[in-house]
Amino acid sequence: MYKKINEEELKKIEEMENDSNVKSYCKGKLLEIVQNHFENEKDFKNWIYDLYDRRFENSNNPIDKEKYYEGMTKRISDFQEQNRKLKTIKTEIDDFKKNKKNLITEEEIEEFLEELELKDNSLRDLTDIEDETKFIAGLIKSKSARNKYLFNNKSINYLFNVKRMSEIYTLLKEIDVDYEDLSENLIKRGFTSHELECIFAIKKEDDRTIEDIYSNLKKYVELRKYDRYDNENEITDFLIEVCNSDNFCNLTVEDLMDYLDTFLVEKEGGRKYVLKEGYNHVKLPINYNIEEYFNNREEQMTENVDMPYNILNRCINGFRMGQLLGVGMLSNAGKTRFLVNLVVYLIFITNQKVLLILNETTIEDFLMCLVTTVWNNTDLENKYDLSSKKEKEIRNIRNLEKQEDKDFSSFLLEIQEKINENLVLQITDNYTDEDLENMIIKSHYEKGISYVFYDTLKANLQSTNTTDDLSKTATKLSEIVKKLRIFMCVSFQLTDESIKCSPENLERLNIANSKQIFRVMDTVLLFKEINKKDYSKYTYMKYKADESNLLEKNKKYYFCKLAKNRIGAKPDLIFEVNLDFNCWKEQGIAVLH
Repeated sequence: MYKKINEEELKKIEEMENDSNVKSYCKGKLLEIVQNHFENEKDFKNWIYDLYDRRFENSNNPIDKEKYYEGMTKRISDFQEQNRKLKTIKTEIDDFKKNKKNLITEEEIEEFLEELELKDNSLRDLTDIEDETKFIAGLIKSKSARNKYLFNNKSINYLFNVKRMSEIYTLLKEIDVDYEDLSENLIKRGFTSHELECIFAIKKEDDRTIEDIYSNLKKYVELRKYDRYDNENEITDFLIEVCNSDNFCNLTVEDLMDYLDTFLVEKEGGRKYVLKEGYNHVKLPINYNIEEYFNNREEQMTENVDMPYNILNRCINGFRMGQLLGVGMLSNAGKTRFLVNLVVYLIFITNQKVLLILNETTIEDFLMCLVTTVWNNTDLENKYDLSSKKEKEIRNIRNLEKQEDKDFSSFLLEIQEKINENLVLQITDNYTDEDLENMIIKSHYEKGISYVFYDTLKANLQSTNTTDDLSKTATKLSEIVKKLRIFMCVSFQLTDESIKCSPENLERLNIANSKQIFRVMDTVLLFKEINKKDYSKYTYMKYKADESNLLEKNKKYYFCKLAKNRIGAKPDLIFEVNLDFNCWKEQGIAVLH
């Protein structure tokens, strides 16, 4: 009928049943041990009933027998239910192992991410749900990651605003990670195979490591921390703006903290922050639409990048991060044009992002100068295949829709696309030192800009002592450049008396308004046009030991005095300049006769 269990086995089973410490654990295990001795479930049940009869064969109390019978029946029922669950889990695990790489679609992943519940739903905009999920996937996949992030970070659970990811993380800390399949354990703890499949199926859009993902999540933690202190919702919009900024993904945690500390001020009493006064006065503007300007003329009112000048580039090491470069010229000699020439090179040739701050130029003059510079740039002539055109000719173009030259229209569209991508333009005549600082910091952290040009350096508008305060402004800019490790170029005007000074004798005393700004500059270039009657006094060499080259009478030349260079030599240079086309060509090292 059925196989009998020997007395020794029976005694062991009964001892287990009577052990209170074992009962809770062996509720199903005990019956599983016994069932393994039987060929089918019917024989197993008959044995249970026989066991019941043997225990109570000498008992005269029917209540005891009934109670025991009910207990054994319930245990059988519990065991069967547990078996069904185990079979379901086993099926899920088998399916998970077999299909986890292929079955989940992008739509299912998006739906899964949308359905995930947050601990604090009001902070959805300050939560990277996908990265929290990627981080958990990384922990499950990598034992070294678990060793690093599960046990050495006691309070790491603060990283998660996604409730389900926080729960998985907590369970991972409880599971023996050395010799177990963690996905199986998670399924046994109530997480479905579909959830795990979605977690593993989320694709990386880059080659970030789990350390990179961890650093990104820490940034969101800092943003949420400030939001918790914001009882009146005064700074939430600011935090979301920071979170959505173009350069947020490139910021380190330290960068983010510096940025937040710049614009968030702690009020008395602690744990209450407000935006720094004047923050909202500095908004990074949308760039102007060049094509619209031409079509509606009447309505329009890393780390170092090489310079485009070979000798100068070698002397000052290009556009060097942490460098404040000063460019001095006489009034109306071309300061703005020289800066625009450098800006065009960075934007169009080297594909860098630039902040350009102008306070002496109208939007019309800037646009005309920009288009002229790009049009006539020798490095771009093959790209656009357009014949040279003076700025005066470009200014006479009224409406693109009436132009027969379709190449010109296409050319402007390409320029528009490039400046939308790489240029932040600020034209203002209302500025303070604080405004300048806010513009630069905001563009650096939110747009990832490391190249700043300012034309023209002036004292704080609120100043009472122009000379001293210009020096303070220059010092402030120098401090910002060093702190952010960016390149900045500022232009300034030479004194009116400099017109009487020969170009080779220019010095710090020729800087208008403040001689002290020379002290805080890392590099200073002083330009002055060479008078044609003096051309015979100057020649130039393109390189050392080269033959001297004469100045041509039909061309305009500027003498460039490298008046200060913190890192190297200070040769005098000759530039050929054509302001009509805004072309600045470094000819070589100046030689005086």
